[in-house]
Amino acid sequence: MNASIRVLLVDDQVLLRQGIRALLAAAPDISVVGEATTSEEAQRLSVALNPDVLLIGPGLATVTARSLLAWLRDNQPATRVLLLLWPVSAAWFRDVVALGAAGGLRTSDSPAMLIQALRAAHQGSLYCSAALQPLLTRRTPDVAVMLTPRERDVRALLAAGERNAAIAATLGIAVRTVDFHVRNLLGKFAARSRTEAVYRAREAGLLPPTAGEHGAAR
Repeated sequence: MNASIRVLLVDDQVLLRQGIRALLAAAPDISVVGEATTSEEAQRLSVALNPDVLLIGPGLATVTARSLLAWLRDNQPATRVLLLLWPVSAAWFRDVVALGAAGGLRTSDSPAMLIQALRAAHQGSLYCSAALQPLLTRRTPDVAVMLTPRERDVRALLAAGERNAAIAATLGIAVRTVDFHVRNLLGKFAARSRTEAVYRAREAGLLPPTAGEHGAAR
């Protein structure tokens, strides 16, 4: 099988980077295309190598994740960010997911979970290991204030069943820009799919109920 998921490792610990590179060698569909030890090097290599996923290790995650996510949004919007973490606060983790991170896992999680997380990130899904999932629970009621006007537009069209190409045509924006907004919505609603994001938006009162839900209320 040809490698299809191009990963850039970002961490300042050489042993950690080498260990991750070695364990990912067992996954035939994942290729480590480079290693960065600083945020600036990660930006330079992202341009040069065009990775699918940046895997930010615990040594740099809390220092660089926010700035890298902002930079990628403006320069490499198709690149996903997965975080390998030591214990972090719920507020910090919610913040980086709201900024577009594809989720994360703890350093105590298994190699198999890391491979699963990278595959999920590449597919555009939000992945949080069991250790991190509690940090995202009961967060939908405050999502309304976190959505940008454009994300609200995309959310409404998702609820109408539109696909990304149709949303792009309706809003007059590029399809890859829609892809970026959809990924952000998945993160902000802690959803693994478009359908789940719409369901969570309705559950939080951010969308009108469906006809079936209206009927159930009568």
